[in-house]
Amino acid sequence: MCAGPDEHASRSPSSRILIVSGDPKARADWRSLLEGQDCVLSEAENGEEAVHAIKAGSVDLIISALKMMKIDGLELLRVARELPASPPIIVIAHGQSEMNQIYLRSAHVLGAAGAYMEPLDARDVKARIKALLGLKPKRSGLL
Repeated sequence: MCAGPDEHASRSPSSRILIVSGDPKARADWRSLLEGQDCVLSEAENGEEAVHAIKAGSVDLIISALKMMKIDGLELLRVARELPASPPIIVIAHGQSEMNQIYLRSAHVLGAAGAYMEPLDARDVKARIKALLGLKPKRSGLL
């Protein structure tokens, strides 16, 4: 199961995933989705907080809601493209609608590493996350 940051203090760092959504239930659902993955999870309530995490270099992957206050998922992608060493970003839209399909196509154009609509296919999302994190070299703990 993915752990909170304190649970990995005694061993080498795992992949760091930031879950971004203004909806606490969505964050909890996505946290549950990541059970069994070797990662450290953190959460943010909006894209603005995610931008700060990217600038701090404290994440390897971001899973973000499409619609949020302050900076939404599409704007997060736009801003992240301008930042050095931006991590891959997966965007998730709540609900199956034509508008969400359009937004998710826009997310792909803006460089999303994945774009999904809820309800999620857990196996598909986990496989994408594993593939994305597999591209990163293991951290030595010296950084």
